[in-house]
Amino acid sequence: FVYGRSIGSIFALAFAARFPHTVVGLVLESGIANIPEWVQWYISKKDESEADIFVTNNIDRAAAMDCANSYLNASQRLREYLGPVLVLHTAGDRIVVSEHAEAFHRFASITPHRLINRLVIWDKGDHNNIHFVNTNEYLMELRNFAQGINAASESSCAKQVNA
Repeated sequence: FVYGRSIGSIFALAFAARFPHTVVGLVLESGIANIPEWVQWYISKKDESEADIFVTNNIDRAAAMDCANSYLNASQRLREYLGPVLVLHTAGDRIVVSEHAEAFHRFASITPHRLINRLVIWDKGDHNNIHFVNTNEYLMELRNFAQGINAASESSCAKQVNA
């Protein structure tokens, strides 16, 4: 299993895409689905004068976008990783809004026959306390995810033996 939380979702996705046959399941919690968009949004909400990070820092927007599309494209990475995906988020997250979770789920849906593609957005909690305020539900989702993968694996093995 690979687990990525917040900015760690970038690295979890990269690992799953690079080693898709090694990763049994991918859990993305409070993750960022579109890095350039998120950076722009996060900077602009902090300081109106910094609304365009590219202009302010003299960064070539086109080059930055090319780099992001080559190395940070969540949609592409979820097409490269074909395995089960569990996306966890809270509606109250103000650091990474829940639209990112919905985007991960949508990207994962593009791949046909994905064993599991589950999206959970809890009403309680925020970016930094998702585990604490949803402890029982959180652990239940992880357990159900692992059990779903295990059951599918056992079923697949049984089909191979009977074939």
